[in-house]
Amino acid sequence: MPSQAPSFYASSILSSLNGDTTSRRHYAARRSRAATAAAKKKPEELDRIEELRTQLRSYSDEYYNKGTSPVSDSEYDALFRELQDLEEKFPEYTTSDSPTQTVGAPISKEVCAFIILYLANIIIHLGESEAQKPYAVAY
Repeated sequence: MPSQAPSFYASSILSSLNGDTTSRRHYAARRSRAATAAAKKKPEELDRIEELRTQLRSYSDEYYNKGTSPVSDSEYDALFRELQDLEEKFPEYTTSDSPTQTVGAPISKEVCAFIILYLANIIIHLGESEAQKPYAVAY
């Protein structure tokens, strides 16, 4: 016994053969409602992406510039993976300054000043003999 097509399917085929546009309008309206629902969902995802970016930037700044870690590595990695997944799902929301697209964090002025002074101190002491260097070890 052959299987019967659902009545909606059969009626839509028959109505399209007869030139009836009601079923086409119904189908278009359903697609439009589905697209509207999908469009409403994306801003929620965008809000979550922005929230994750803000959190991760703050954690990176504290880690790289202040020497503290407000969250454990596993918590940071879980947030980072969530952001990666959302950016893969919605690539139009990926930006070049996202934590998934950058490495480390910007260096603070204090850290930069420390590095410059440290390197300047090394350069000054390069011309001294081994005995004059404060960090020289006598054997």
